[in-house]
Amino acid sequence: MTLGSWLKQYREQQQIGQPELADSIGIEQSYLSKLENDKSLPSSEILDNIINATQTTLDKLVEGLDKSYVYNQLSKLPQVKAFLVNQKQQDNQQSSRRLFLFGLLLSLGCFVFFLGYGQVISTNIHYQYHSGGILAEGEPLKTFDTDRRKSGLLNNDEYQRRFNPKTVIMDDKKMPAFVSNSKGERRYFVVGRRIYDESGFNRMLKALGVLLFSGGFFGVVLLLLGRKVLNRG
Repeated sequence: MTLGSWLKQYREQQQIGQPELADSIGIEQSYLSKLENDKSLPSSEILDNIINATQTTLDKLVEGLDKSYVYNQLSKLPQVKAFLVNQKQQDNQQSSRRLFLFGLLLSLGCFVFFLGYGQVISTNIHYQYHSGGILAEGEPLKTFDTDRRKSGLLNNDEYQRRFNPKTVIMDDKKMPAFVSNSKGERRYFVVGRRIYDESGFNRMLKALGVLLFSGGFFGVVLLLLGRKVLNRG
């Protein structure tokens, strides 16, 4: 919509004729006719008179007009040009604040996710201990840890009978190795790998981290696409 179309629309809505509107603006009817047919561009003073006569504001007037018309034609007027520059500055400031917010969401999402992934807050670790077999009285603790082919025990019936690997899981790592006497069996257990048992709290942290990261990521994408569209406009 151009300024001329807007003036026509205003007259129709208010049900007034050109003479009455021209008089309230302080111009001749013939000049108002030129304005309505977009054959002339008003001066800064007349634009102010139009705004006052129609009881509107510059920002409301500009918002109701085609963007291309405002930038190509109406921006030749000083107050319109100043308004557009100020509006662009405000848009840039708002975009910067949003970009900061989305960047914060990205960082916070990564932080929360790795809190859950690394089980920093709620750690639930188990330790696996392994024993190769049942030790005889006075037998070296590491009997079942040696290479059976080199030790010559591979064909030893007694050794084969007691060769009975066993694994236990413990919540605490008491020591690298320990001797257990349970149910008449003497065993030498050596700590192996750690087992991480993920808790529900850590799963919740990871899900929250993904949610925050996704919100920040899509926010940045939409913001950049919006800037691109505005620049094209």
